[in-house]
Amino acid sequence: MSRDILDKYGNLTLAIDNIAINKNPFIITTSRNMHFAQQIWCMTRQQKQCRTKQVVQAYIVRGSRVMNILGDRGLECMRRHLVDMGITLNVTCQDKHVLEVEQYIRTTKEMERGHHQHITFDKIA
Repeated sequence: MSRDILDKYGNLTLAIDNIAINKNPFIITTSRNMHFAQQIWCMTRQQKQCRTKQVVQAYIVRGSRVMNILGDRGLECMRRHLVDMGITLNVTCQDKHVLEVEQYIRTTKEMERGHHQHITFDKIA
């Protein structure tokens, strides 16, 4: 990344949420201010921790540092793992969601619905 971008967005806050697409679990991440998003498939809690570490490493390789992660109560199991990485985890209250990642999920779902409507399928008898 360029030096100007790193100066402005060097320390990042990520918003993370779990989502199921066709019964397949994914982690959705988006960075505050930079608006870079990722969708990562994971099955188990151990994979969730490993995939989160991979997301953080992707930012480190590019010169940024993840300082905070925002998420719902489903991420509480990763608190100790994140503290070891020097990241603060902020979880929402019960039945609340992180706005940035929820908006990204809604946008992604709407885009996929639009793509699905434009695909032509031949009906199989």
